[in-house]
Amino acid sequence: MVVADDAYMTEDAAELVAVDWDPLPAAASIEAAGADGNEGAPRLHDHGNCLVDLLMFDDERLPQIFAAAKTCVSATFHSARVAALPLEARACLAEWDDRDDQLVVHVSTQVPHQVRSGIAQALDIPERAIRVIAPDVGGGFGLKCVVGREEVAVAAAALRLRRPVRWAEDRQENLTAAFHGHEQRYQVRAAFDQQGRILGLDAEIDCDTGAYSVFPFTCAVEPLMAATELPGVYKVPAYRARGRAIATNKAPAAPYRGVSGRRSCWSWSG
Repeated sequence: MVVADDAYMTEDAAELVAVDWDPLPAAASIEAAGADGNEGAPRLHDHGNCLVDLLMFDDERLPQIFAAAKTCVSATFHSARVAALPLEARACLAEWDDRDDQLVVHVSTQVPHQVRSGIAQALDIPERAIRVIAPDVGGGFGLKCVVGREEVAVAAAALRLRRPVRWAEDRQENLTAAFHGHEQRYQVRAAFDQQGRILGLDAEIDCDTGAYSVFPFTCAVEPLMAATELPGVYKVPAYRARGRAIATNKAPAAPYRGVSGRRSCWSWSG
C-alpha cells in the first residue's frame, strides 16, 4: 500500500514498487479449476478449489420418476461473468478523531454495520471505536453490500498514521478489481409427462466465485441462492440440486442484482 499527499504522487510511487513475482499456473474457468474432476488442475488453495459443496434438496423419488417419465431432457447452461458498474465507483475516507477516541470511516457502502464489524475484526479493535458513515452511495446493486479489502486498508493506514486517508477507484480499477457476479454453469435434467408438465428436476450447479470469499456473505451465497431459485415459478414435484463454489484466478464474486436469479444472459448447449 502506497500513501502520499495526492493521487498523482501515489500513482507515481506505486510504479516504483518492484515486485518479485513467482508465476504459478492459473485457473481461469470452472473447467480449468478442476470442477469436472481434472486432477492436474492448478490449486489455488491447499484444500483444493472447491470452497463450498452443498446439497440443498435431494428427493429420493427422482430415480423412479426419470425411469418412468415419457420425456427426459438434459442441457447445460452458462451465465456470463458481469461487473456491476455503479455510477459512483467505490470510495472511502478514514480519519482518527482524537476527541471521541474513534476511527471515523466515510464509505460508499450498502452495509455500514458490516463494514464496522469487518474493520474491527481485521484491526483487532472494538466496534465501539469505529464509526461508519454512508453518504449517497451512487449505485450499489450488491457490489457494495460486502466489505472491500481497500476499505480495511484505508482504515488501517489512518489508524497507524493518525492522518486522514482516502481512496477512490477509477473506472479501470473498478472493472479489474471490484467484485463481480453471476458466472455459473448449470447441468440440468428434467422429466416431463405426456402433457409436458414437469415431474422432476435434477441440477448440478457450479459457480465461479473467484479466488476468495467475501465478507460477510462468503462465496456460499452463489450456489445456495442458485439452488434455491432454479425452479422459479414452476411447480416441481421432485427436485435435487447440488451447488458448488469453485475458486478461480479472478476477482471475487459478491451478491449482485438478485443473486443467481433468472436472467437473460444465458448460453445453452444441448
